[in-house]
Amino acid sequence: MTMISYTFAQRFVPLISAGVMQQTFEPPRLRHARPGEPIRLMDKVNHRQIVEGAICTAVERMDILWTGNRITGIRESNMPLLRLEGCAKRLGYADLEDMATDFARLHGPRYTEGYMIEWRIAATAALELEVA
Repeated sequence: MTMISYTFAQRFVPLISAGVMQQTFEPPRLRHARPGEPIRLMDKVNHRQIVEGAICTAVERMDILWTGNRITGIRESNMPLLRLEGCAKRLGYADLEDMATDFARLHGPRYTEGYMIEWRIAATAALELEVA
């Protein structure tokens, strides 16, 4: 089986390397990783692997709702999120406005559907189990 790769803009690389960012929004495609599968997190500019040992932990449907040029709602697994700023920060953005600017550039300021992909680094997950 081929390992699924996800690529990231340079601004997100330090956040992923530090373990601060462990989620990404991905548009629909033929296949995304499934929970438990190893994934490759790649730097879009240098085409290098950012960290090793990333394991997909969750894949949830995500819908971004727009009014004009603003994100006015986010649904994850068909449930509306109440903390839009928190969602933006989990995805590595400074705030919701920063996320809206990037999403408008990438997808256009219109209803956007896709998937929230979450991961853990295998070594980190093992340490969490030892501590618990």
